[in-house]
Amino acid sequence: STWLPPSAFVQAGAWCTLLGAALLQAAVRAFQPGGIYEGSEGSVYFWLACIALIGVGTCPQFAMTLAAIRQHGALKASHLGWYRTFSNLGNTSGMWLPGLVSLPNAELTWAFAGFCIMSAFVRDFPWRQASAAGGGPGRVEAQLDRRAGAQK
Repeated sequence: STWLPPSAFVQAGAWCTLLGAALLQAAVRAFQPGGIYEGSEGSVYFWLACIALIGVGTCPQFAMTLAAIRQHGALKASHLGWYRTFSNLGNTSGMWLPGLVSLPNAELTWAFAGFCIMSAFVRDFPWRQASAAGGGPGRVEAQLDRRAGAQK
């Protein structure tokens, strides 16, 4: 995007995921089995909306995290290897852990952890591109322009 850095999509994804997981947790607590709302059409649509909100939040995180990291310069092969290792470890635990704890609890825990990480590193994953002196192109574009000029 020319207006938003990739990190803004990652930040927004963390917010959407946390909102969806919190609503799913609230729905599970409100619609207990045997209750008046069990199996009602409204509860099914609400649960599906919660899952969709979690999906809307996690999709840009997978696609844009590497691009957001790339904003800070070139990635070494070892950095990419570490990123992929922990990404796959997280995906594996995401498939395994709900067998031990309930899925809404796991989703809320992961969403809260992701939100805390993104909030703690908002300086490295900004919502907006920092503009260069004089309001010109963003910091990343200015760095790329300088590198291209140095290579000529």
